[in-house]
Amino acid sequence: MVQEDSSGRQELEGIFHPRSIAVVGVSLDEAGWGQRYLFSLMQFGYRGNLFPVGRQGGEIAGLKFYESLLDIPAPVDYVICCLPAPFTPRLVADCVSKGVKAVQFFTSGFSETGDDDGRMLEQTLLDTARSGRVRLIGPNCLGIYYPAYGLTILNTVPRLARSGKVGFLFQSGGNSQELIEIGTSRGIYFSKGVSYGNACDLNESDFLEYLAQDDDTEVIGLYIEGVKQGERFFKALSGVARVKPTIILKGGRTVAGSQAAASHTGSLSGAISVWRAVCRQTGAILVNDLDEMMDLMIAFSYLKPMRGRRAGIIGISGGRSVQSADSCESYGFSVPPFSPETRRKLLELTPREGSSIRNPVDSYLMSWDPVLFSRALRLLGGYGGVDFLVVDISLIVSVLNSKRSDSMEKQVEAIGDFRKICSKPLMVVLSSEGVAGMMELGAELQQKLISAGIPVYPSMKRAACALDRFVSYHAESR
Repeated sequence: MVQEDSSGRQELEGIFHPRSIAVVGVSLDEAGWGQRYLFSLMQFGYRGNLFPVGRQGGEIAGLKFYESLLDIPAPVDYVICCLPAPFTPRLVADCVSKGVKAVQFFTSGFSETGDDDGRMLEQTLLDTARSGRVRLIGPNCLGIYYPAYGLTILNTVPRLARSGKVGFLFQSGGNSQELIEIGTSRGIYFSKGVSYGNACDLNESDFLEYLAQDDDTEVIGLYIEGVKQGERFFKALSGVARVKPTIILKGGRTVAGSQAAASHTGSLSGAISVWRAVCRQTGAILVNDLDEMMDLMIAFSYLKPMRGRRAGIIGISGGRSVQSADSCESYGFSVPPFSPETRRKLLELTPREGSSIRNPVDSYLMSWDPVLFSRALRLLGGYGGVDFLVVDISLIVSVLNSKRSDSMEKQVEAIGDFRKICSKPLMVVLSSEGVAGMMELGAELQQKLISAGIPVYPSMKRAACALDRFVSYHAESR
């Protein structure tokens, strides 16, 4: 494990636990970024003192406006800057005078522009901040997300405030918002996260060292376009990745992506072959996109470590079951036939015609008879010839073949009840195939499964891909 400098950790602890926040650049314009930040913090439950800073005077949401940071008659720990770039040097100077601990710049227009003026302005901020021991996050970022403390990035809402064990460090603000919104809907809950943008001061190594020592964080996701201190980052990653699963999405993997990264956060992207080597040496897991990252976060959040690769699959469509078996085997899993005794017992639960009981199990009868479905689950749960179970549900097939309008809800309830007694890893593939009505039903059923502690995937291919990396990680970490 990385042994971070205690003074550095204490400094970051203060930044993650501000007693007061000033949002600078607040106006009465509801579309203004300053007002959005202020209201996001209020709605998210931040319990410290909030100070809106703007020139119009009066009040907003019961809080007094202050024309300047220096006019606030109380200490300020943390500042969120929503001012245009030309006004930021004066703000940082005021932060030094005020004794502020950290400034987070939502403001863009610095080194990411690629021009000398932007780079010089960013350097001016950094020089001024260092003269007064003020730390900078960004610029060009959304800042800190810490649900347990009421800290949120822009435009997040109270329903996203549930805390969990997954931490994230993202250069991209938009990707941070996607991760939080989509991830929470899929049952991923976060401990702490940072959108850190250009990283002119505090960078990915500072925050990774912090999360490495953070008791609230068990899994870490990183979206990185470029690294400021390569040797330090490699050391931090080596220390944490084999103890806490660390998932990396590298932005700028292609020529076009590298050019986009340079204009997004001013980062110089390393060759993807280098990143593959880094992950291989450190034990980090490299993914191709945000979906893969979230799929893996779900596996690490819901499943216990496992070594075996024998899958037991239960579904209700012959063709779909064939594809499910293919997906599993393409990622290195086996789908072994059930024993003759197990097949005999399954045959007692479903008619021979139109059914398959070898593995995968597929039977249309089980789609509308939750009692039989539950018995089949329990039978497979006690079978020693497989290491994990997958319930593969196509909402279209299930709904079209069902004889009862509530059959899907009953089936999901049966899976939830089975989860309480099942000792094997269990996951559900729940696919709606983009059909509007099915998507709504799928979202409802997904939440019920998540509440029962069951990971849910939109396709067998994505489930198998995530499970392959999950199993490989634990095998290599032994």
